[in-house]
Parts: sequence; structure tokens; C-alpha cells
Amino acid sequence: MKKISGWSIAGVFLLLVVVSVFLLARHSDFGFINSKASSAHLRYYGYYWADSNVYGHHLAESSNFTNLNFVDSVDGLKRCVSLQTQCMLQVRWEFWNGNKLVKNYKTNWNATKRNIQRALDASLTGLGAFYMIDEPDLSGISSTDLATVAKLIKTDFPNIPIVLVYSAGAITNTLQVPTNIDFVGFDHYGPMDQVTSILQTLKTRITPAQKVMLVAQSYPARGETDAQLADLNEQYYQLAEGDSRVIGILNFGMWVDGRANFTLLPQTVLKQKDISRRIFH
Repeated sequence: MKKISGWSIAGVFLLLVVVSVFLLARHSDFGFINSKASSAHLRYYGYYWADSNVYGHHLAESSNFTNLNFVDSVDGLKRCVSLQTQCMLQVRWEFWNGNKLVKNYKTNWNATKRNIQRALDASLTGLGAFYMIDEPDLSGISSTDLATVAKLIKTDFPNIPIVLVYSAGAITNTLQVPTNIDFVGFDHYGPMDQVTSILQTLKTRITPAQKVMLVAQSYPARGETDAQLADLNEQYYQLAEGDSRVIGILNFGMWVDGRANFTLLPQTVLKQKDISRRIFH
């Protein structure tokens, strides 16, 4: 066989194949924007407050193993695009002042809509979801107003899911969840038996078409060690994996709490990366 500087053509070809596979693996191992989850029902994994002017810009360290992270601005959405990932954009201040819709909320929304359209391509690459006001029940926002805002968003972006997260106290047998919300969650960082119980109640308050976004504890809320928090994350994953109504996991607390970042919680982050592998591979 013909030699090329000491290499056979077959040898060069084999080397190129190996290198290509390696590079593809590195690119696609966590490049979920163009991949599908291997889980039957879990499709999303990411962090709350992954990008903001309040808690910092952390997409660069988290986007390589997540596929839906919270950002609080269109500039954050641009950073998602540059990192080839997708994010959920907070939409809040356009609409509410306290518990009331502001008079010019439609004008405010149109401005946000134009900014999104200028920032993204026609297929809206990078925009994975909208995150409506956090814990609306604590602000006294009515289900009617939530539905009104969701309808406005859906009119302009019909194919983009809307995420709404309540406080744990709101998840009762009388909760009214607007039917035009796609993914519904709750904040509770107590024992897992309580989380499981609240999840069961929430499922009775949503329609069959709606899914649950499980908010997982990602900081030592009750003084947990790194190892304990890593184990807790495994329990959240097992809960989500065992429930077909859960469509994704959103980690809360990383970077928000001074005790929680990738350096201070290495075991937790390692566990979260392992969870993402199991969801997506």
C-alpha cells in the first residue's frame, strides 16, 4: 500500500476517523441544542439564575452539560446563542407592578418582543422557554392575570413553552393554574417526602397536557454538606425519572447562595453532570 511520509493511506484515514469521532463526542456530549433526550419523558436540565446582572454570568461554565438555563435579559439570551445552547427568558417587569398588571403592559411586551426578534434568527434559536414571574402567589397575582399574560405571549410565540413556578404553599387542592401555561413547578427545599407529596398535589391541579418542571435544591438550604447535597440531587433525579409528568429539572440555589458555586460544591456539580448524562445519553 502507498506510503505518505511513513503513514499508509489506510492509517491516515483511520487517524482522521478517530480524531473526528473524538471531536464530535466533545462537541455533542453536552451540546443538547441539536440533540434529543434519551429519557422517555425528561427533556430539560438546567439552572435558575444562570445568567443575570444580580448573580453573575455563568452560562460558560454550565451550558456544556445543560440545555435550558434561566436568563433575565435579552442580552443573556444572546449569550446563550453564542454558546450554542438554549435558555428560558424571564418576562416579568414588562407586565406587573406588585400584584397588578401595569397599564402599558402591551406596549412593554411589544418592545421586549422586538428585542427578542432582533437578537435571534427567524427560527428563534436559543429561546427555549419563557419564565413568567416567580412565585406569583406570594405577590398576590391572580390566575386571570397570569392567563392574560400567557395568552399575549402565546399569540406572538405560539411554539415557545411558558414556565410558571409557584411557592410550595400555593400547591393546594384549590390552586387554579392557567391552562395556557406549559410547564408548572414549585419551590420547596425541605425533606424529599414533602417534595414528593407536593408534587402529587400539583399533578391534580394541572391538565393532562401540562407538564411539571421539577425545581431541585442546589444549595445547602438546611446546612447540608456537599456530599449530602449531591445525594439529594440524585433523589430529585430519581423522583423526576420515575414520574412521566415531569419534563425537566431546574436547579435552584447555585450562585444565589454564597455557599453554592461550582468551586465550593464539587461533588454536587459532579452529580449534576452525571444526571445530565443519564437524561441525554
